[in-house]
This record gives sequence, structure tokens and C-alpha cells, in this order.
Amino acid sequence: MKYETDIDFIEYHRQINSLFENGHIVMLLINPQNGDITDANPAACKFYGYSRDEIKKMKITDINILSNKEVFQEMRSANNSGHNTFIFKHRLSKGEIRDVEVFSGPIRMHNENLLYSIIFDITEKVKSQRKIQESEARYRKLIELSPNSIMVFQDFKIVFANRKMAEMMGCFEPKELIGRDILNIIHPDYVKTSLDRIKKINRGFDAPLIVSKLVNNKGESIDIEITSNALIYNGKECIQSIIRDITDRKKIEEQLYRYTDQLEKGLEIAREIQEKHLPQQNQIEGIDIEILYEPLMELGGDYCKVVNDCNTFIDYEFDESINSKEYKLDSETYGILMGDVVGKGPSAAMVTNEILSFLNYYNLRKQTINPSEFFSYLNKYLYNIGTKNMYLSTAGYYSINILLGKLKYSNAGHEKAILYRQNNNSTTWLKTEGTILGVSVPELIEFEEETLYINIGDKLILYSDGVTELRDNEGSFFGDVRLYELINKYGYKPAKELKAIIEKELLEHSKSSQYQDDCIVAVIEFKSLGKKTYEIPNNMKYVEISLKVIGQTLRNIGMHKECISDIKLVLRQTLKNEIVNGNNNFKKVSIILELTPDNLIISVKDYGKILTVDRGMF
Repeated sequence: MKYETDIDFIEYHRQINSLFENGHIVMLLINPQNGDITDANPAACKFYGYSRDEIKKMKITDINILSNKEVFQEMRSANNSGHNTFIFKHRLSKGEIRDVEVFSGPIRMHNENLLYSIIFDITEKVKSQRKIQESEARYRKLIELSPNSIMVFQDFKIVFANRKMAEMMGCFEPKELIGRDILNIIHPDYVKTSLDRIKKINRGFDAPLIVSKLVNNKGESIDIEITSNALIYNGKECIQSIIRDITDRKKIEEQLYRYTDQLEKGLEIAREIQEKHLPQQNQIEGIDIEILYEPLMELGGDYCKVVNDCNTFIDYEFDESINSKEYKLDSETYGILMGDVVGKGPSAAMVTNEILSFLNYYNLRKQTINPSEFFSYLNKYLYNIGTKNMYLSTAGYYSINILLGKLKYSNAGHEKAILYRQNNNSTTWLKTEGTILGVSVPELIEFEEETLYINIGDKLILYSDGVTELRDNEGSFFGDVRLYELINKYGYKPAKELKAIIEKELLEHSKSSQYQDDCIVAVIEFKSLGKKTYEIPNNMKYVEISLKVIGQTLRNIGMHKECISDIKLVLRQTLKNEIVNGNNNFKKVSIILELTPDNLIISVKDYGKILTVDRGMF
């Protein structure tokens, strides 16, 4: 540098000296020949922790942690080649190592060639950069190890993709995706949705998880779940998308949907079948049956079924000349089985089906069903087929002879039935002892059986523990005593009204329209007793079958064998006259048996009374 006068030269060096002495930047003057620190400004003394005299006695190799050879090599580079920016590690007086950036160049002072070094502490900057690098390394490692496909795109061009993304798209390497337009890999049906999401992200909003579709290199559709967010990648604003291939899951879901749909249809059919087992209106002549049935699930374990003690089908069910589906004659005795299988849902319904199938089988092979005997056989059956107490049930069986007005009953651990007497407005429990079915060794179990007579207007109420154990909001049971008192108060009402009252009380107690267990109530009202009607098709081929059933009925009410034969003889001739010579416009001929305190009256509808038999013949 040229100076106009000596004064200019002096002023320049004064300014340099002022900057050196008063500046806050660390500065050192170093002899490049031997590494001596010839001078250090106050900022340098403060930074390194030495006094000025101490530091001027030191060499740069005492501060720089590089080897002596490496230090002198770097000084030669600064002095000769014009390379003047260095990153070093310097040791302070207390041994602390600091990262420094050094700007160094030659200067001549005091007739010596020196290096003028300006030093900046970049320790925190280095730490931050190191953390960023470590973070980026971890991020890349996580991305590569991620089970999800990940891509980053800028201006609709893919700038990064992990290996999982490449595999999903049918590429050998992630680099095959770089530069591709994302709109070319999005399924056409989802392009508009994707563009809307990108606009939303660019405005600073989140793009939550959605279901979408991509198209791979083979042109195949891929069902995906995708979530996206804004991201700074390589210093530029980009969008990152995390993608999960759900193609297999969608297929499973579709299969599951079809299976569930089939299952629901199957359950609906099963429920319809289960409900068909329930007693129907007018199923028993002179008896009104009202049913409240509420399974907790689609299928339940509570059951109630009416059977007729008539096995005549055995004789003619294989006779092709007789349409047994249209023709059925009931005897005068009916059985009502109510029970509650241990468990709920389909498994309980399966056990219910086993029990009702056994009831049908047993009924076809017995002239009459004695309740206690039936339970002995059913208990043995359930015990033998059951595993791990899977086939357990409580039950009550009630056999009703509508001509005699006689009720026989037995109980197998079920809720006690309630009988309401119309003539004296009284209520009573029907109690018999018996254990739950299927749980105990059959040879050790006996079931009690009781008999009583019923009158017109009486009502029999059967129910399951889903009624008595119904809880209110405080956990209190509805209870059998409350049900008993309800029957005692409203028992005089018709069966339909009484059932409605019970249902209303149950719902008010639970404060909900939902029951907590399978629930069933049967209200059975005896509206007419002592009378039985047989309807016979207007065809002679049905006559003998009908006479067998009528003969069984007469035996069941205690008539002598000889008397039964005489009655059948008279009926045979009467039916022949009515069917062959009578009015063939009628599709059926009705025979009516009516039992009074003194007589049995047998008549044919539209023909008149044909026989009156004294009760003394019984």
C-alpha cells in the first residue's frame, strides 16, 4: 500500500493498533517461522484465559491441538498460498477445547513478517451443526427402517423416496422415483382430492389421515392410507407424505364384510327359527298364550315351546297317500317347556336347539310326557354330550290336559312358576325340587313332580331369571317377590293386558329400553276347559288315523277299553255317512268332545250330538 506522506502511514498504523487493542474480536500476531505468539489483544487474553505476558511467551502449538507438523503446515499455507480461512480446535488455559474459525494472512510489522490471525469462537455453531447432522442421520435411518412408504415432493416432483416406497411402486431403487410427477402416480379418481390437500398444506393447515389410491409401475391400483405435512428438505419447502399400503387389508375387510353380511343373514334366519319355536296364538284350544321375548343378543338362550302329546305321525308319516304337512290331530294334552341355557348368544342358542330337538324326538316316541321323567332323560342327554359344562340349562315343564283341566309340572332349577286363581283372586308359587340340567351324574338326580287342577280364568305365569335379575340404576334387582305381587294385583286382567303391565314395570325399573340378559315371560290364560275339537279332512283315508288319536284321548282321561271300542265304532259309521253321503262342500268334518261333571258328550258339527257317555264309565 502506498502512502502520500509519513503522516498517512502513521495514521494507518494507529488505526490498526487501535482496532487490535480495543476491538472485541480475538486477534493474535504469530511468527510463522517458529510459531511464537508475538502479541495478543485483550480480547484474546480474555478468551484464552492468559495474561498478555503469559500468552506472548507461548507458541501457537500450545493452543492449537493439531500436531506441530500440521500447525506449521497450515501456517505456511496461510503465509504463502493465500489460503486464509481455517477451522481449528483451540485449548483454553483451563483445558477446555473450543471450536474456532480463523482468518489468517501475512502482515509486516516491526520489520518482521508475521501472521495476523482473527479468531471466532464457533463452538456452539459446530454443536448445532453436529446435532442437525445427527438428527438428519437418525431421520434418514428411521425413514429407511420405517414399515411405511415415505416420499418428499416439491412443486409436484418427487425429491426423495425411501426403499419401502420404491418397493410399493414396483421400482428396484428409490432413485427411479426421483423427479417423477406425483400426479402421475395418483389414481385418477383421487387426483382432485390430492390437489385440494396440497393446497391446504401450502396454506399452513394439516392434512389428516385419509384413504386414497396410487397406481404402481404395472398400472395396478394400490389402496393406501396417507397423511401429509409441510417439511423443509435441503433448505426448501416441501411436502412429506407417509403412506401405508392397505390393499391386503381392504381385501380382508371386503371378505369380512361379506362374511359378516352372511353371518347377519344367518343370524336373522336363526332368530326367526328360534322365535317360531315360541308359543303361537290359538296354538292350544281354549288357552290364550302371550309371550314377551327379548334376547340380549341376536340369538338367546331363553326358550319356550309348546308340544302336543300325540305320536300318531309315526304311523303315517311315510304314507305317500296322506299329506302329513297339512293334516295334524292334537291330543287333549299339551306340554309347555320353558328354560334358560347357561350363557348367551349363538353358543346358548345352539344348546337351546339341542334341547328343543330332543323334546321333539322324545315327544314323538312317547304316548304322553311325564314332566319328571322327561327331565331325567334330558339331563342324561345333556350330561353325556356336554364338555366343560357347556350344555347346562334350567327348565320347567308343564303338562296340561284341557279336557280334565289337570296340570302336571316339574322344575329343573328354573324360576318358580306363578299360578293365579280367578275364582278366589289368589296367587301361589308352583314349587318342586330339581337341579339344573346337564351338571350332575344322571343316576344321582331325581326330579319332583306335582299335579293340580285348574279352572277357567286361571293364569299360569312362566319367566326366566332375566326378569327377576333385571337391575335398576342403583343395582337393585326387580326380584321374584315384586313379580309375584304384580301378578297378585293384576292377575284378573286378560293375558294380553297382564303381559303389557309386566313389560311396562320391567322397563320402568331398568330406566332403559335395553334388557341386561335374555328375558322371556309367558302369560297363559285358561279361557276354556273340558272341550276338545278334532277337525278331520273330508276324506275317508284320514278317518282311521283320527280315530286312533281320539282313542288315545279317551284313554288319557281314564275311559275303559271296551267303551272306547264302542265309541270308535259309532264314530266310524257316523263319519262314513257324513263324508260319503253327506255334504261334500265342506273341506273338514269337526268332532267335538265335551267333558262335563257328569258326562262326556261327543258330537259332530252340523250333525248334532251322537253320544253321551256317563262319567261312571271312566
